[in-house]
Amino acid sequence: MSELPPVKTVENPEHRLIETVFLPAFLEDNPILEKRDPHYRDNLYAQGERLARALLKGDWSVFAGQFLSEFAYHRHVVKPFEIPRHWTRWRGYDWGFAAPFCMLWLAKEPTTGRVFVYKELYEPGLTDPQQAEKINEHTQNHERFSFNFADPSVWTKRSIDIIAKSTYDVFIDHQIYLTKADNNQERKAKRIHTALADIYDNEPGLKIFNTCTKLIAELEGLMSDPDHPERPLGNQADHAYDALCYALSDYTAPAVTGKVQKYAEKTQNPFLKMKGI
Repeated sequence: MSELPPVKTVENPEHRLIETVFLPAFLEDNPILEKRDPHYRDNLYAQGERLARALLKGDWSVFAGQFLSEFAYHRHVVKPFEIPRHWTRWRGYDWGFAAPFCMLWLAKEPTTGRVFVYKELYEPGLTDPQQAEKINEHTQNHERFSFNFADPSVWTKRSIDIIAKSTYDVFIDHQIYLTKADNNQERKAKRIHTALADIYDNEPGLKIFNTCTKLIAELEGLMSDPDHPERPLGNQADHAYDALCYALSDYTAPAVTGKVQKYAEKTQNPFLKMKGI
């Protein structure tokens, strides 16, 4: 049986306190049902993946036209933890002024290759110097970044007073060194799908701290373009999505390696055992 959530106290119309508790029940908790009808799960999925996810997993965040239908809060979102200093870190940046700019902080767990998004900045109405200053304010002294992948538009010269400077030039002045990211819509979407997919341990290759609320909201709410289903619909809030796409410019799903073999032996991972490791 799934772990029970804490008891909640609610007030009824007669202003009397009543203790209530939500008891989640999944198909796995009722083996008799599957024994009686071995095709129960398959029949639900035959009616559509979204409906099956809602009924089997209680995931009612899925909806018709959702671009990232595989994104599931209970699988892709985690509580924050201290990122070890030896993990590889990098960032993804999407420029904005009237629309919000977004900077995301990412780190890779060296044994599994799993990527964690552990911090976000998301704010409109800031000039390039203000953005750079705020990014530096939210960066700890010990943090070192392999890359800062950025929207290619930041290399465009813009007028600042009399001098035409690009966002790239301004960030260099603040010791933030940007690398031009891949901005192809189809390739960006493909990398997001790849990162959200499960890797060899049956868990997603990308996890997000629950403090990154803007990124989570965008990944949950993005709609597909009806004419181009392989990309999100235009003119919707996608600044954190774009920042994540840029950050994943060189992402590939981690492979089973010698380090993973030792990890499997240590954790007794049954999936890796099936792979003969």
